[in-house]
Amino acid sequence: MVKNLISKAELSRRALVSAAAVTKASNSILKDAVEGRRIDANHPAVKKYIAEHTGATTDEPATGIDPLYEDALRLCNENGRFTVSNISRGLKIGVARAKKIFATMQAAGTDKPGPLPPTANGAAPTTAKPVVKGHGAKNHTKKTAALENLNDSIESGTTLHEIPEDIKAFADMTLAELIKRFGTDGAFVDWLRAVKSIEDINEKRLKNAVTRGELVSRNLIKVGVIEPFDTAFNKLLTDGAKTIARRVCAMNGAGRSVEDCEDFVADQVSSFIKPAKAKISRTLKNA
Repeated sequence: MVKNLISKAELSRRALVSAAAVTKASNSILKDAVEGRRIDANHPAVKKYIAEHTGATTDEPATGIDPLYEDALRLCNENGRFTVSNISRGLKIGVARAKKIFATMQAAGTDKPGPLPPTANGAAPTTAKPVVKGHGAKNHTKKTAALENLNDSIESGTTLHEIPEDIKAFADMTLAELIKRFGTDGAFVDWLRAVKSIEDINEKRLKNAVTRGELVSRNLIKVGVIEPFDTAFNKLLTDGAKTIARRVCAMNGAGRSVEDCEDFVADQVSSFIKPAKAKISRTLKNA
């Protein structure tokens, strides 16, 4: 069988899993398919791995309602968790297929607790678990939903919520938009608190670094160090180069030794560098 070597990142993309999941599998179930830093996509173990995680099985229809739709609906009603990860784990199918089933549930308006469909053999459906009321139950539901969103994001290999350059953009969002993005209003508040804590820690660390003398301002380096050297460098390449070339030619015509020419060149180069060093030293000392 001809090998088709691909990167682990490519396998991660094809199987709809995270890179960490592929790395872990490479040391176990995909070990025989590993070729150095690459993996043979034609290896049976790899094909099985991709099929299991994408739901690309023979019983999955190309179009229409998935055969596991009613099972997924019953599962979600029984445990009260209408999420992609719940469907994927409960029915032991790939995340991609679970997402398709969940999308069908959303389109049909069955992505929330409701009457269960009859079973295939006509038996009475399992009654959904009663919902516990109260403030504690409400918080538990929010936390469960947030964790499910986290699991879905991790399994699909997507980033949760990056900090935007202008965080004020969230002020223009409606509550519905925030909940759609973060799962719950509480999750958004928790995220804001976490971001604030990170920024406060970074600000404190920077201040401590400045106090210890480990950091200096960008403007100080630009004006006090880079610009003096840049000026000296430009003068050396223009006026300095002309003076040095002419004097060395004259010294050579007068029969002066190579050592005398070297001493003259060194003296001329120093005349450009020493003032720059002195200026930089004064600037840093005053800072």
